[in-house]
Amino acid sequence: AIATGLAPVALSLGSYYSMNAFDLLFWALIAWILVRVLSDGPERLWLAFGAVAGLGLLNKISILYLGFGLVVGLVLARRWDVFRSRLFWAGGLLAFSIFLPHLVWQHANGWPTLEFMANARRHKMAPVSPPGFLKDVLLHTAPMAWLWIAGVAWLLLARAASRARPLGFAFLVVVAVLVFGGGKPYYLAAAYALA
Repeated sequence: AIATGLAPVALSLGSYYSMNAFDLLFWALIAWILVRVLSDGPERLWLAFGAVAGLGLLNKISILYLGFGLVVGLVLARRWDVFRSRLFWAGGLLAFSIFLPHLVWQHANGWPTLEFMANARRHKMAPVSPPGFLKDVLLHTAPMAWLWIAGVAWLLLARAASRARPLGFAFLVVVAVLVFGGGKPYYLAAAYALA
């Protein structure tokens, strides 16, 4: 936690009032809930997941990366038990319900967030190659990058991490989405909480 909080990218994003600082908090809360529920914690935690994810979506839609990564991670880790849980689906429905007024507003106003994102890609964001993305990610977390790398490796390889393995896969999915979807390296800052 100290290494994550003191990473240059976290210090930068948390040094001024913006949605990015809160995004770090929401991802960390979600990661904490996921570790608990995936490690045989009470299933009702899926409702907490849904509430925090819904609020996180109202803050910044990057929580969608986490949601997508989690679903793929659950499939890759063969955690079919989670998909059979009614509370898992109820948590997803709760997140959607919290986010729905924002979607209604977006629709009523011509989807301004999508327009903003398209303009940012067109006029502001320079493309970053996959090696350049990974180089910047390492610089953003130096000198403690080895900690999140070891954390992801532990999640993916350690027998003791088998219950939480979907988080390791989710991290890799988020990286892939950002690398191949044209995301900026600092977008990954919130995902370090998964490792």
